[in-house]
Formats: sequence, structure tokens, C-alpha cells
Amino acid sequence: MFIGLLLVLIVFAILFPKLTRFMIGCAAFGVMILVASCIDHAHAGANQDMENMITNASAFANCAYGRALGGKDELRQIKMMGGDSTSVLAMSCAPLVESYVHHCVAAGYAEDHCYGDIKLMAEDALARVGN
Repeated sequence: MFIGLLLVLIVFAILFPKLTRFMIGCAAFGVMILVASCIDHAHAGANQDMENMITNASAFANCAYGRALGGKDELRQIKMMGGDSTSVLAMSCAPLVESYVHHCVAAGYAEDHCYGDIKLMAEDALARVGN
């Protein structure tokens, strides 16, 4: 039975070479799509913390920029009195800081690295408003 099917396929390939080439190409493309979808599903859970961290970083940067624009004079006064305006600005968005640090640590980074990122984003917000 197997030999009979094989003979039919060989005769079909000889009689219709372009169709055979097309069918082999479709099969190869299907296998590539199948493998790609398996790889995507295998890593979907591992990247969730990284995606949440990036989302929270964007939200924190927007919050810090908005707070820096709204409290420009207060932050300048804190800076002139020798205070750390960057920390004050960062802590004005405390829930976002906590969420960012949580997902950052869950993604495998050290906690001091995560807080360093927060400080850089707050300094960037201050620099953008000219403070």
C-alpha cells in the first residue's frame, strides 16, 4: 500500500513539476509558520514582566514630566535650598515607582538598578522642563 502511494506521488511529480514545486513550497512555509508560532507561545509568559516594566516606565516618565511642568517653581526652590529635587519628583509618582520596581525586579534586575532607572527618568523630566 505504501509503495503504491509512493508510485502515484512520483508519477504525479513527473507529470506536474510546477504544481509539485508549489506544493512543496507551501508545505515548507506551513512548517515555518508552525515553528514560529510555537516559539512565540513558548516565550510569551517570560516576557510579561519585561512588558509591564516598560509600560510602567513610560507611565512614570509621563507622570514625572507632568509633575515637573506643574511644580516647576517648587522643585526649583527645593533645589536652591540644597534638597534633592529629583527624589521629590520621583516620589510624587510613588505608586508608579513601586509598580516599576516590582516588575523590574521580577524581570531579573537588581533593586538598586531599578531605582537608578527611576532617578534617570526623573532627571530627564527635570532637564526637559529646564530645571
